[in-house]
Order: sequence, then structure tokens, then C-alpha cells
Amino acid sequence: MSEEPLRMRAWMGCRFLRSHLVGWLVAACCASPAGAFDGARAKAIVDTIASDAFQGRKSGLAGGRMIEEFAAARFLAWGLEGGGTDGGFFHEFPMLVTEERSAALELLDGPYAPLAFQDGDDFVLATNSGSGERFAEVVLAGYGVSDARRGRQDYGDLDAGGRIVAIVREEPDRAYVWEPAISRDSTLEEAVRRGAAGVLWLRGERAIAGGAVHEGSYRADIPLASIGERVLGHLLAGTGYDVKRYRSDLAKGPLPLATGKRIRLSADVRRVEGGSARNVVGIVRGSDPLLRDETIVVGAHGDHLGIGAHGLVYNGANDNASGTAVVMELARSFAERDPRPARTIVFVVFAAEEQGLLGSRAFVADPPIDLGAVVAMMNLDVEGHGNGKTGIGGAASFPRSFAASSGGSTGARRGARRFWTRLGIFAPARKRATPSRSSPRSARCAAPRGEALARSSSVSARRRDRSRARGSRSSALSAPGSSRSRRARMRPAWNL
Repeated sequence: MSEEPLRMRAWMGCRFLRSHLVGWLVAACCASPAGAFDGARAKAIVDTIASDAFQGRKSGLAGGRMIEEFAAARFLAWGLEGGGTDGGFFHEFPMLVTEERSAALELLDGPYAPLAFQDGDDFVLATNSGSGERFAEVVLAGYGVSDARRGRQDYGDLDAGGRIVAIVREEPDRAYVWEPAISRDSTLEEAVRRGAAGVLWLRGERAIAGGAVHEGSYRADIPLASIGERVLGHLLAGTGYDVKRYRSDLAKGPLPLATGKRIRLSADVRRVEGGSARNVVGIVRGSDPLLRDETIVVGAHGDHLGIGAHGLVYNGANDNASGTAVVMELARSFAERDPRPARTIVFVVFAAEEQGLLGSRAFVADPPIDLGAVVAMMNLDVEGHGNGKTGIGGAASFPRSFAASSGGSTGARRGARRFWTRLGIFAPARKRATPSRSSPRSARCAAPRGEALARSSSVSARRRDRSRARGSRSSALSAPGSSRSRRARMRPAWNL
């Protein structure tokens, strides 16, 4: 089966607000005391898998194996069926695995040189960085884009050969969709094509850990790092720019710049031969004879960033021990519930999300379950805190799904309505009562008849016209295709 129907169904599910989704699942569990969702149990799972003992849960390394074994053991103890390869709980896939051992970044020129920057604060190695030690000048290549079709040449006449290229990871403007040209992989490949000895990426005020280079762009001999604004500020000293001005002027157009500053960039990263990771898949079979062949997938990634070159454990309590704990507690709750849910629910703890969504990609590319039976997919990520608001994404990647769920043709809206009603998430739409001819609205909207109305004063006529206008607007807003009517029909059946 092609991926498009599955993706469409999955993202129709993802359009459903996550906060409502979690509430619906938890409410379903709590409906039966035997299968009640226990927040204390979920918190205990977070405390366990976010501890130093789990070594940051990086997929492909020891910590990643620990979370895989932990989730599989719990699924087995709770009575779930194995949904992985050959009926077990594991769904294994090959991947690029690297282990960081040491890193250094030092400014060699400038008024404060030599200056050693702090690993973990001023800079961090990119996931899957290459190894090596480089003493080289830093050149700034703007957003790192070289795209003739869109008219963007960030390098200009800049000579990157043998130099370390610094790149700002932002979109040049909103006129185009710049992915994948601004991705880490694409900007790395462009820098390497121009002879770069190393690459630095700037995203925010501080260095951001976790940015991964994928296997197709991996270069074992090119050290890579993420830097913060403090590093860039030292590199810009004496150029006439500070960080704020450089970023502001860069937004107006390409701004290649030779800094005249040399740095020492060192990285010791070991590639693990034959690297692999495992998704953990457990199944709670449905009980309804008509619905048990339909599947809902509930998942979260269990991996995080491991241990940095500086020796710091990235515990990942929020990202994403929190989501993993919710999925696992939901699995226990539904497994112990009597009666079991109507539809079959597949619970998945995905691996290698931090290395580029590798676990979920493998799940779709080589599925351990029948994807044709999947009617919705619900993903839980960073459940530990929030501001009470919900963001919805994916419209650019799945326009048909969003059109069906929130607009588009009448047929698409009706199809989305049937989909949600069939899942039992939305209540059937209520039919609007048709006003009788004797109703006040009909009287107001009817054409004036009789001599008495004909002899009415001009004031009464104006009042009647205003009433008619109000009645027309009310009818229009209540019409089947109107936004108000659409919101009323798509309102969730529960009240959280």
C-alpha cells in the first residue's frame, strides 16, 4: 500500500488538538477503575528513564538499548502482544551511529586570543560530526545557500577552500519554501563542495545540542559544531559588525564575510560499525467484532541525545521521557481495562527520532503491522510542560489532509466528518430545525403584505429593513457551508 493514504489518515488524526487527544485517551482509560490512568505511575517512568543510569538514551548506544529493553519488558509484563518483527516487541533497523569522545573550540586571533570556548555552552558538536583537528580562518557564508533558481548566492566570491565555514541557520525570506536548501545536510554538502575544512552552525543565543547530520551527508573527516552568539561575536570583532547587525543585514541579502580570525576546531568522534536501533511495538487487541480490525497507533520517541563530548548526560526528561511515559501508562491502562477498547491500539516507543526521525521512517518503510488497517496515528512529544496553547503543523506537507479536515470542497469536508464520526471522536451533526412560516423570523423576513403595512410610517419601514437585514445575516451564518455552521458541526463530543 502506498504511503499517501496512511499519511492522510495519520495527519487527519494529528490535526486533532493534542491536548484534547491526551484528555480523550486518559478519559477512556479512567472510565473503568480496572484500567485507570495513574499519573504517579507515569511520573515514576519519567524519573527512571531520565536518570543518569540511562545515559541519555541515545539510539544505537548503551543508553538507547536500555530504554528499548525497559519498554519491551513493561509491555510484556502488562500483557500486550508483541507487534514487532516475528511477533516480538522489537522492530530493528540499521542506522548511522556515532559516539562523541572529546571536543575543543579555541579562538586563535583577536583582542582576547587565545580564548577557549566552553563545550556544552558556547558550542556543542553536531550529532554525527566527523573527527579531526583544524587550524583555519573562519568565513561567514550567510545562510549557506547557493540556489540560482531562487536567486540566492550566500557565498558570493568567498573562498571557502581550507577554511571553516560559519552558517546562520535561518530562512532567507518567506517568498519561497527553502527546505531542503537550508537544511543542515544541504548546507554541509555545499560547504564541502567548496572545500571547507569544517562547518559551524549558529541558530540561537546559545549552542543547540542535537542537530544531526544524516548518513548520506556524513563525512568522517569534517568536524562539525553548533555555536552560540558569544562565539560569533568574537569572530565579528573588528569587522564592523556585531551579531545583531550582521543578522539584520543578512536578512536583506547575501553577506559573505571573511572574518580574518583563526580558530582551532577539534573533534574526536567514533563511528559504531553495524549500527542499529529498535522501535518497541506492543498491541492491545480490540474487542468489537466490527471494529477490532481497525488500528489506532499511539506513539512517542523514547530516545534522546546521550552523553556529550564534555561528559554531560542529556537526560531528556521533557524531550521525551514525558511522552514515552504517557504512552507506556496508556498501554498499561488499556491492557488492564475490562472490556478492552473497541479498536486495536498499537503502542510504539520510537527510536532515533533525534537522529532524524529514523525510527518512524523505518516503521513506515518496513512496517511490522498492517498499515492498511491504520485509521489514525497519535504522537506524544514534550508532554512535560506547556503554556496551555496548541499549535497545528503539517499543512505544507499534507495539504489534502488539512483541506479535508478544515476546509476545502464540500465533499472533502463531508469525508472528514464521516472519518471523525466513525472514530467516535465527534458527535453526529444535529439537524437544524426549519422555522415554520408562522415563526417570528419568517414574519420578519417575509415580504410586507396588506394595506396596513403599506400605510406604515417611514420609521416603521426603517425598523423593518433593519430586522430583515439581521435575519438575512443570521441565516447566512447558519447556512451549511458557513464558518459558524462548520464549527458547530465539528465541535468535539466531549467536554474537557
